[in-house]
Amino acid sequence: MPGRDRPNVVLVSMDATRADHLSCYGHERLTSPNLDRLAERSVVYEWCISPACWTLPSHASMFTGLYPSQHGTHFGNPVLSDRFSTLAEALRSEGYQTCGFCANAWLDRPFGFGRGFETYRLRSPLTEALSRLGKAGRLAAKSFEKLYWSKGGRTSLSTIRWIRRTFVGMRSLSSCSLCSSILTFPIRSMPGPDDSSVPTRAGHPASSRTLTGSS
Repeated sequence: MPGRDRPNVVLVSMDATRADHLSCYGHERLTSPNLDRLAERSVVYEWCISPACWTLPSHASMFTGLYPSQHGTHFGNPVLSDRFSTLAEALRSEGYQTCGFCANAWLDRPFGFGRGFETYRLRSPLTEALSRLGKAGRLAAKSFEKLYWSKGGRTSLSTIRWIRRTFVGMRSLSSCSLCSSILTFPIRSMPGPDDSSVPTRAGHPASSRTLTGSS
């Protein structure tokens, strides 16, 4: 398509976020004001089913458009095969500038998710430097990422700042994966598919309540 007609593309993944805890999906508390404002002027899908129950295979599906049974990426085979083209590779071949930022180690370059991105970052500059200082440095970097870098919107703020500095007047693909919610997700209270206590809205059955994120 002609260059001037190509849209910018932004893919944001909120790892382990429950739809029924977002106010734009009917939660009684105001939990997602920014998403609410976006939802007011967007198409909102009430049926959005993840192809897998955790980060690695579900993101592999998002990046390739394939089911886990097709791309074969799972805990026992954690590297996305280069036999499959990714969204970033496809868009870069069409002239897009591509960048990716994530806060989940399962999406790091060794697992194949950096392919097609001109810039792809898991760590902050500080933790990148720490990770080069041997085992102790890697442990310190991991603790910093888990307890600080992945919280408080720091990944998204870093992404926005980088895009504003870099993509001026360019068509771009930007991917941002957030995982702050993983640290506070109450697994013991996770309802089953037939749990009648799961809140519903507009008459939708509990089984139709699905995640808006990736896993």
